[in-house]
Amino acid sequence: DRILQLSDNLHYMLHEGNKNNVNINQELKFIKDYINLQNARTGKKNDVKFISSIDNFNQQIPPLLLIPFIENAFKYSNMTKGKQLPILINIKLLNKTLLLTVENVFDPIYKKKQDDIWKSSGIGIKNTERRLAILFPEKHKLSISTENNIYKINLEIKLG
Repeated sequence: DRILQLSDNLHYMLHEGNKNNVNINQELKFIKDYINLQNARTGKKNDVKFISSIDNFNQQIPPLLLIPFIENAFKYSNMTKGKQLPILINIKLLNKTLLLTVENVFDPIYKKKQDDIWKSSGIGIKNTERRLAILFPEKHKLSISTENNIYKINLEIKLG
């Protein structure tokens, strides 16, 4: 079952990732499979709450646009030792406005290690910010914050 999910995800990244747009339903399936694979890999270390509310499953969106934010939630919450930490992923599509919220808790003991890694990496988010600026100039808002050991991303995109 996991091998099929991994195969599907690789197929999606190779074939759908080259397209300008995909059906939002395809993107949601890719994200769900990614979450399942991460849970299998980490032994369900993370308590993942995935919520989606979509008013038009035929809405077209750029492929692989949301996944860097979700990958980061797993990456940084998994830097802690032995604790089960929650990750919240909320995707809404309402009246051609796409909203993404991703929150993950991180252990303050590892904050310095995270800060050092963030300074040396973070390329996925930087590239996604550039991509958003190209695809949705003046039609998106992205805010990233860390407060009370919670890393939070809010993204809003006007699609139509």
